Amino acid sequence: MRPWAGDSLIAGDPEQGRISIFDSEGTHGRTSVLHGRDEDEGLLATVADPAQSLGAIGTIVPDVLIGVLPDGILFTGGSDNIAMVGFGRRDHAYALRTIDGDTQVSLGEYPGPLTYTENYQAGGGFIFIPLTHPFGNTTHAAIWGDLAVIGQTETYELQGFRSDGSLARIVRRDYEPGTPTQAEQDAHFREEFARYSDERRARTTEVAANVPLVDAFPAFGPVMGDALGHLWVADFKRPADEYAGTLWTVFDGEGRMLGLVRTPGGTTVFEIGEDYILGLGTDDLGVEYVEVWGLDRG
Repeated sequence: MRPWAGDSLIAGDPEQGRISIFDSEGTHGRTSVLHGRDEDEGLLATVADPAQSLGAIGTIVPDVLIGVLPDGILFTGGSDNIAMVGFGRRDHAYALRTIDGDTQVSLGEYPGPLTYTENYQAGGGFIFIPLTHPFGNTTHAAIWGDLAVIGQTETYELQGFRSDGSLARIVRRDYEPGTPTQAEQDAHFREEFARYSDERRARTTEVAANVPLVDAFPAFGPVMGDALGHLWVADFKRPADEYAGTLWTVFDGEGRMLGLVRTPGGTTVFEIGEDYILGLGTDDLGVEYVEVWGLDRG
């Protein structure tokens, strides 16, 4: 959910591939479908959430709202995540759209998360077990002031596009590459699977043993824009990193580096205001709660 013109709100529905606008009293104003690449009436998710089962039989994910540019243009991304056996990445299509959900400008396709998938026969069909590689590359996207920003994590480079699709800015930064080890990968999967049921843990551990190593860590992590038009780029936290939480590099509206900010561990950042950070925290028991931290930009 994000601010819209005046005091209204715009909410994205990733399950149905649509957006809805509400006024300050919560009254519904309109709903628009984010048309898929085939310009059908959106694409629907059709199978169970993999987090609640051993794996998905196959998923079709609709276009989702990433953010809204100041002139009301929608920045969206999408993917066709049909489960497939093997090691690879699916392309995600990014676009700038009108409030009616129609594509104004295509920003192209970029490879999504690196996954490894195996399957096994169950009854009259197959169950797929997809694992996202803990150190695999992906593509991150966000709103940065009046730009839509996209970055592939193979290198530290992010591109900012205007609402007409033209390239306005490129941000680059030097970083120290590193190579993951088998021990680091195994430790990550053990920690991830610890909360699973015995049956699911056994299946996923068997699959994880076959996940190939990658040559290098990603150059950076998730990206966000703040209320002042600055770009926040998270460091990709490696197993050997000793700091707690997430370390962000902050760039101004022209792409100049301003400094570093560290947010607490166990927190997902939702919004960065002028003097606050809004996020979702999780305690040791897995209980989630909303938190607001003061942000001193001095």
